[in-house]
Amino acid sequence: MLAAIRKTVQKFGIKMIKPLRPAVISKGDNKNKLSIVKWVDNDCVNLASSYCGEEPVTSILRYNKDVREKRPVSCPHIIKEFNKKMGGVDKADMLISLYRVALKSKKWYMNIFSHLIDISLNNAWLVYKREMQEMGDNSIPLKRFRIQIADALIKSDTRIKIVIDSEISAEITKPIVPRPLPEMRLDGINHLPDIDTQGRCRLCTKGKTVIKCLKCDKGKYLLLSDGYRYRKARTNTDGSVSRRCAETPCRGRVKVSLENVVVNVTRHSHAPDPAKNEAKKSVSNMKRRAADTLEKPRQLIQGSTRGLNLEASVHLPSYNASQRTVERIRQRREVSCPNPGSVADINIPVALQVTSKNLNFLLWDSGQNDPHRIFMFGTKENLEVLEEHRHWHVDGTFKVALQFR
Repeated sequence: MLAAIRKTVQKFGIKMIKPLRPAVISKGDNKNKLSIVKWVDNDCVNLASSYCGEEPVTSILRYNKDVREKRPVSCPHIIKEFNKKMGGVDKADMLISLYRVALKSKKWYMNIFSHLIDISLNNAWLVYKREMQEMGDNSIPLKRFRIQIADALIKSDTRIKIVIDSEISAEITKPIVPRPLPEMRLDGINHLPDIDTQGRCRLCTKGKTVIKCLKCDKGKYLLLSDGYRYRKARTNTDGSVSRRCAETPCRGRVKVSLENVVVNVTRHSHAPDPAKNEAKKSVSNMKRRAADTLEKPRQLIQGSTRGLNLEASVHLPSYNASQRTVERIRQRREVSCPNPGSVADINIPVALQVTSKNLNFLLWDSGQNDPHRIFMFGTKENLEVLEEHRHWHVDGTFKVALQFR
């Protein structure tokens, strides 16, 4: 460090004296390891340095008014160093004032950003000019240098090119969810399809599907533990399940053993949020009730969110979003039956053969070979009620059935 300081700095206690000019007054500061030198020439200058001082003293020529000629005068080393390196700040300000980036904004930090760009361009031009002088070639002016840089940035390819060496791999900002183990994925056992929300294919950009595998599915069902949420990552060879934190930047991991014991593997980069977990439980309960019951959406949403505290209510979706979720789940549960051409073509799906309480609703079917095929719908409880009564009253509900040719 080498800089000029004011004589009014109380820390160093520099006092003016009147010796024959030019003269040197030196003072050391052992505590801060600084050398303080006052040089009295045409004017007084106070210098402070952390790497040089008065020694070695050399001889220079200075004009003496008394004898009207130049006489040799002792000059400290710090003065030569200061003269050699002075003017850097003034030169930087001068170069910035020549061609300043015309960037006007009400944001205070934009002026700082444009100033840093100017400093970088000027420093680059000074380095380029020094290199050209050492090579003996002519350098271009600063204005042309800035124009060439701007032209190169505009015309260059703006796409990011990642070069992967044999030892250095490109860093992936978002980790890819690993596939299931091949032993589980290719075993051909209990891979049942299920209709879920629409997702994208990982291999192409246009592939979309609403069908998922119940066995291989990873990440749909969350594990809530100690205020954190975990998605399924993979199934290990020992039967345990590795789960990763649901927050994308976090790399927290846990391992769930066969006895459902959660063991922390890596730490989280964020604080736990129990209120958000309570909101997730409420939304999951709402989806389950939407699939299993016939409650009205308003009653279902209010019943699922009843009892939540204020912190958890903040993380709940809006009422309109919850209502659309209920309608979407019930639309997926609805089974579309094709129109049969004859009585023998009637095929009742399994989902329509049971009630919401998983009770058998199709009591009897006379068979496809019967030209007058008969279906008997009801439950055993309804049959027991009918057996206790002597008279049955029937309306014309089934007159809306299809008329086969």
